[in-house]
Amino acid sequence: MAGPDGGVNIRLACRWLGPSRATHYRRGRVREAFCGPRLPRRVPRALSSVERSLIRAALYSDRFVDRSATALTSSCDCRPVY
Repeated sequence: MAGPDGGVNIRLACRWLGPSRATHYRRGRVREAFCGPRLPRRVPRALSSVERSLIRAALYSDRFVDRSATALTSSCDCRPVY
């Protein structure tokens, strides 16, 4: 099973052992980080921290204290605050 350079003939070894040559070469290459670690994604429609704190303050007010989250989202009782 020696190849032309004296090493193992990959084609014959893969034929005898079963895996495809593509699998052999894919598993043999060294993977490096392409662009580094992934950064957390920013959703364009996400609320800012100030907007979140205003909404949280409105939901914790006396007006909404006895309502569940489902009742709040299903009712149109929330008036916009500008």
